[in-house]
Amino acid sequence: KYLGCGAHLKSLRRLSCGLLTLDQALPVSAVEARGDQEKIPLISLSRALDFLRGLRLSDPVVARLRMGRQEALSGLPAPEAGEGMMRLLDSQDGMVALARWVDDAAGGRWRLFRVFGC
Repeated sequence: KYLGCGAHLKSLRRLSCGLLTLDQALPVSAVEARGDQEKIPLISLSRALDFLRGLRLSDPVVARLRMGRQEALSGLPAPEAGEGMMRLLDSQDGMVALARWVDDAAGGRWRLFRVFGC
């Protein structure tokens, strides 16, 4: 009432983001307690983005993508309904790149959005 409106937000707490939940998080104190001596368990980039369809690629295609060669995407399947991004994976399911579907005069094609290091 003091603000002149029917309600206000007292607090806001994010409990999840996509498939990641608060149960998977480490408190800052736990990270600090590990110090520099102990590795912190991290969620892989591929796992964090596993809500996107993933496509496992052959080693020669992976090598071309890592050099930024767009033509390596020409053989990829068309997107499924509502799909605009796809994870491109190596033979061990490691994240190689993200591809984005771009509509064009020919109907559309995949384009590299981000390429990740080895």
